Amino acid sequence: MCCVLGVVRQSFYRWFQSPEGIRKKEDKRLLPEIRKIFMENRQVYGPKRIAEHLRKDGIPEIRSTKFESRNPGPDRVYRLVD
Repeated sequence: MCCVLGVVRQSFYRWFQSPEGIRKKEDKRLLPEIRKIFMENRQVYGPKRIAEHLRKDGIPEIRSTKFESRNPGPDRVYRLVD
């Protein structure tokens, strides 16, 4: 597979065994909250309303980079739900 993709085998295994990133951990923490909000609102809320609901509920801010914190926006909610 590495030959087909043009990737060095050692690099693939280093990537494969690397720990989860901050964003992936935060996504795992957010997904149950998003699903809960969606189910509580008769499954009609879209990403924009879910993001607003998360902000109103005071979901802890997410570290998107070392220097910046922000609440999850509709694009992130859409990516997680889709």
